[in-house]
Amino acid sequence: MPAYISDYPSRSATRSPRGSSDPNRVLVFVGAGIGNHGNDASLEAILPVISRLWPRSNIVCVCHYPDIVSQSFGLSCLPMLQRPSRYKLVRAIDRGTFRVLSRVTSFVLAYRSLRDGDILLFPGTGLLDDLGDVPFGRPYGIFIWSLSARLRGAAIAMVSIGAGPIRHRISRFFLVRSARMAQYRSYRDVQSQNFLAEQNVDIRADAVYPDLVFSRKLKDHARKFPESDKQPVIGLGLVNYTGWLKSEQKSSNALVYVGKIAKLLAALIAAKRNVILIISEAEQDILSAIRDELKNKCLDVRDDDYQTIVTLDFDEQITAISNTDVLVAMRYHTAVSGLIQLRPVISIGYASKFAELMRTVNLADYFQPIETFDVSRLLGQIEECLREKSTISAMLASKIAQMQLDLAEQEQVIGSRLGVHCVPFNDPHNELIVHNTN
Repeated sequence: MPAYISDYPSRSATRSPRGSSDPNRVLVFVGAGIGNHGNDASLEAILPVISRLWPRSNIVCVCHYPDIVSQSFGLSCLPMLQRPSRYKLVRAIDRGTFRVLSRVTSFVLAYRSLRDGDILLFPGTGLLDDLGDVPFGRPYGIFIWSLSARLRGAAIAMVSIGAGPIRHRISRFFLVRSARMAQYRSYRDVQSQNFLAEQNVDIRADAVYPDLVFSRKLKDHARKFPESDKQPVIGLGLVNYTGWLKSEQKSSNALVYVGKIAKLLAALIAAKRNVILIISEAEQDILSAIRDELKNKCLDVRDDDYQTIVTLDFDEQITAISNTDVLVAMRYHTAVSGLIQLRPVISIGYASKFAELMRTVNLADYFQPIETFDVSRLLGQIEECLREKSTISAMLASKIAQMQLDLAEQEQVIGSRLGVHCVPFNDPHNELIVHNTN
């Protein structure tokens, strides 16, 4: 019997105490451990919610890289999809059958892992889109785990998720049908809700709540601007953008993006602005591409003219952004990271979710699409944000406070909708409790 089945605890080992209304386990399906800080932050945001709602339930994370997530979060983990066999013959058979074998074993993994009385929970992120993915990657994983949950009698909750666009028709099949199977759905913006309505998903009982990462509370000192007697600091939160689908990677628009970033960097340095390039460890390739572009275009920029911060996790990203006066964000949760620190944020985004985020926080004028953004206009937006940073910061303080109240409300709604015990949100004795099933 495969290790992932034989080593998994029996149902009796994971049953909640007698008389408890808590589910046996909460399985959290999230793309953590791949170097995407937003996915990791979404997992981190949902853990205290689970602990308050179901304090006696075990938590298991379903993710791409169980070893990494287990080490980082101290959770029991399961692979989202069955990993390739260590036996060459089995791998050869799998390739010869167009991966049918691995897809079947992935479904068996999901089906055998779920139990009646479990909850399968999808926390935030752009769950229902196919950015940079193939149909039988993450979309297939979401589908087989959702289908297995329904077959096994487990509840499904999709909490503050993003939806759309889904460009590949097979991915759309998997993701839309997964959404239809959920007993609870909420969306992080109106356009996600509307997208699923257009796919004939019944949204009448669904609501819109903020992205889960907005629940993070920061101490006051983390929200202070750098010293005012120094030159303003502009943070460029970069993304290694190569197109929407894998088949589009290295498109001409993606290459133009690198050229514009190099031009922006040179212009900011010429204007005597301090610049920090902020990038996750998983996306460092963009840095060498920018340096090559600066050299090819003979732009007068040296490496010591700007600072580069490579972040390993969301906390390090928060720290890096705390050193800025204005943030230009090219990832969704990089923008969120700046907003919760009350920084003026300009969003350069690869999907309409960025525009929707900026509209939600009353900064709609500070968005441009990543493939068509204008450098001159962006420079003007940066200068405007510097002039208005105190006003923008005060406005954001009010907006973020309301978002956190809305997320607290959603917590109670989830408990009510799924018919389970709920620890009061403001209980001062409640702490994050993470149970291992090992």
